[in-house]
Amino acid sequence: ADDFGLSRLRLNFRRIRPSGDEGKPRSITIISWPGGKKPTHVLEQYNWNFNELGLLPEDEVAYSLTVLDNDVVSGPKATSTAEYRIRFPSLEEIFEREQNNQDEIANELSELEQQGEKLHEQVKKLNETIERGEQLQWEDNQQLSQAVQQQREMLEEVKKLSEDLQQSLEQLQRGEMMSSELMDKMQKVQQLMSEVATDKLSELMSQIQQSIDKMDPGALEEAMAKLQVSQEEILQKLDKTLSLLERLKLEQKLDNLVRQTEELAQAAAELADSTGTLLDSSSMAVADSTESKFDSPANETDDADPVNSEKSESPPESADTSGSAASNNTPEIKQAEPEAGQPAATPETMDRMAENTTEVGERTGELFEQIDQAVQEFGEAGEQETAAALMNESVNQQAPAEQNIEQALEGFKQGQPQQSYKAQRKLKRNMQQMHGRMQQYREELKQKWQKEVAEAFKRAFDQLNYLSENQEYLLHQAQAEPDFSHPDILILAAREQEIVLGLDAVRREMVEAAKDNFFVSNQLLSILYMAASQGENSMQQLGSETRRKAQALSSLERSLTVINAGMLTLLQDDENLQQSSSGTGMDQLLKKMEEMAQRQQQLNQAGKDALEQQQRSGQEGSPGAGPKQQQGGPQAGDLGERKGADGAV
Repeated sequence: ADDFGLSRLRLNFRRIRPSGDEGKPRSITIISWPGGKKPTHVLEQYNWNFNELGLLPEDEVAYSLTVLDNDVVSGPKATSTAEYRIRFPSLEEIFEREQNNQDEIANELSELEQQGEKLHEQVKKLNETIERGEQLQWEDNQQLSQAVQQQREMLEEVKKLSEDLQQSLEQLQRGEMMSSELMDKMQKVQQLMSEVATDKLSELMSQIQQSIDKMDPGALEEAMAKLQVSQEEILQKLDKTLSLLERLKLEQKLDNLVRQTEELAQAAAELADSTGTLLDSSSMAVADSTESKFDSPANETDDADPVNSEKSESPPESADTSGSAASNNTPEIKQAEPEAGQPAATPETMDRMAENTTEVGERTGELFEQIDQAVQEFGEAGEQETAAALMNESVNQQAPAEQNIEQALEGFKQGQPQQSYKAQRKLKRNMQQMHGRMQQYREELKQKWQKEVAEAFKRAFDQLNYLSENQEYLLHQAQAEPDFSHPDILILAAREQEIVLGLDAVRREMVEAAKDNFFVSNQLLSILYMAASQGENSMQQLGSETRRKAQALSSLERSLTVINAGMLTLLQDDENLQQSSSGTGMDQLLKKMEEMAQRQQQLNQAGKDALEQQQRSGQEGSPGAGPKQQQGGPQAGDLGERKGADGAV
């Protein structure tokens, strides 16, 4: 506030590099009050566009505000605020912050999943009470209303976490800190979270509350049954989301290590290029010829022991080498006169380059801290091979990297830029090789995960193929049965029950396999669930006291069709996984699929013939003797043996 009134408000600022170099101070007027009555106090909001400042990671902006009054008697007076600073975080800091945010989201999701399991148990018990025909008491209605309200709150929290994850992804995307492939996966996880809280589920909970208020038992029973199914779907999605977040967190770790090693290799190359400007052409040629020996495959193992490799670094004796230098097989290092256009190696220049080298050394130390942290996280996740590989990087590469930095700094200190240049070149080469290995670890981990899914697909396909053969054989037996009221039909019902149990086992294995990847489609899981349900219907048709052959045969045919549809969908999922790769059993699966398709065509023709025969005979409920019973084929005992052999069916 000011008695004379305010005339102008100015923003003063300057950019500060991590090295301490400061840009030219600048000042801009962000608001003024020309003419007329001047305000004595003001509260304003100003959007400051930092793009004009050209900020880089770890840069700072120092700023203050200055306000001038309207004293026309003795001249305008000015007063300024204290100086404040805004820091542009490094990519590593942004990455670590967003990783912490994702950890918090995962922890909260885990708590919500536990809460959802408790709510599911409450609803399940109340639903069982309703299904027994018992009337809910006042206490039960209160408990149900409370459960519905808690479910609403839980879904709102999941929705909020989904939005938080989206913001985190946008931050990482702006910094280009994730590959497009990994970003796509994270977007799918976020979409999965958003699908948990649907309008349909909210409407269902409103129906339950209305049924309680209106005392409508019929509507309440129907809504409760739907809610129980919806809660199971919610828990499955939350479980899948958590598993995916944990796995994608590991992928992000490796992605970050790939990026960091690439950036450090580039930074070391820029250091060497900058130091190289201080060397004359002959000194540069000697250093480059020395480094070229170590760039060859035969000398890559020298990285593991840079101390013992120093002798082999020395270049061969040349005609220009002095006697003392020749005795040590080392080129004479001399401060050459600057060539045309070459900057002088002044102490100030040396100090500046040493500061830049120190900064790269600090970043290198942060890299190995990230590697040590990744070793622990991969070990806790059960990825021992990757953890061991990263541990090997930390053990074998940290000391050489630190030694390269120390040698470069010592060279600047002693006024020997050639030594610094050689050390910086070695650091560049080491980081390039680390970058290549980090890429390799990332690809090996992806291939390992894909192989696990591919093996699950192959097991499921083999099991479905076997169950399809048994279903087809059972159908032929039912078609060949002349007396469908005979008690032997119950044997077929028992065999159908075994097939249903096998289908349910396949479905459960695929649900487990789908938890931490996007290759197992929801369509496959739905078809497997449908196959088991259709099998149960066929079993009931065969076991009913009033069996009708036409209906039973129709149900058995549908069961076989759904099983075969599951095999087709599974192959489509596997093709998405494999793409054009080979050596993973894809050819064998396609051969089995072709055989299954031929069997399906034969079955369709047999069913058509049986229907035409039934229409000609005019018999309802029994199409007659039908095709002759096939000899051989899978028997009930075979199915049991297959269970014991595979262990999963």
